[in-house]
Amino acid sequence: MDKRRFVKIVVILFLLAIVGLVVILLVFNRSPEIEESVVPVKTVKPILGDIEQVYVISGYIESEAMVQVHSKVSGNIRKFYVGVSDRVEEDGLLLKIDDSPYLTQLKGYREAFLVAKSTFSRVKNLYEGGAAALQDYEKAKAEYEAYKAKFDYANMEYSWTKVRSPIKGTVLQKYVSTGQIVSPEVALLIIADLDNLIIKAKIPEDNYSTFVKGERILLLG
Repeated sequence: MDKRRFVKIVVILFLLAIVGLVVILLVFNRSPEIEESVVPVKTVKPILGDIEQVYVISGYIESEAMVQVHSKVSGNIRKFYVGVSDRVEEDGLLLKIDDSPYLTQLKGYREAFLVAKSTFSRVKNLYEGGAAALQDYEKAKAEYEAYKAKFDYANMEYSWTKVRSPIKGTVLQKYVSTGQIVSPEVALLIIADLDNLIIKAKIPEDNYSTFVKGERILLLG
């Protein structure tokens, strides 16, 4: 074998060794392949319907009109005309307070008023005819006006012995019973208009825009 051929063989072997080394390095240094995750897919038939969102929000319901009824006079309750859950009309009779002391007072002021009225009428005629002094006229007039005011107020107190409903609604609660003595400071009943209710609830901030827009909402009890 001549020298030139020997050198060629050596060069070829050297190159083959380098190529083999490179291949080995590439094989061992190759990053592991990431397996692709396969998402399971389920086929279903299409369904026609409404898309709805469900919100679970805590809240409470209250009446738009709810009043606590008090009497304007003190006295013994003689009779109740309504009970819990009864519907009442505006100005409907709820209960009756013993009116005997107020009736006695009314009769007394009525008699005093009629006397003062008659006296004032007589003195007025005399004064206008020049037969009575101005002082007598003013005194008779003052007494007439004073007794008229007392009579009018006694008449109102007598009418207040009949406690009436300030609104149309339903009796939710009774605080007193027949025979109990009450005063204007004592609550008698609670009446609410259940035909007009308000729902109060705390809405999360991320859902606030949905309710502000006035979208149709179905309430589930």
